Amino acid sequence: MEIEEFQNYEKALGALGEAYKVLSHAKLPDDSQEMKMNDVKTRMMLVKKFAEAKASVSHQLVFIHTVSHKNCHFLFWP
Repeated sequence: MEIEEFQNYEKALGALGEAYKVLSHAKLPDDSQEMKMNDVKTRMMLVKKFAEAKASVSHQLVFIHTVSHKNCHFLFWP
């Protein structure tokens, strides 16, 4: 929900971490606990990587905009 409605990947990562903690203390009757924990861990890794990539692209776009603005200023107002 955090990602779909708010695009808040940090909160989603926190919620997944909480889910992992709850699952680690749960007493499930079969091997599904380990499988579910691995699934949550994989989702945490993917969300973290995506959030890092998104932040990197955002930072690069700000840098490109700043450099472009300076170059345009130089071209039109030497």
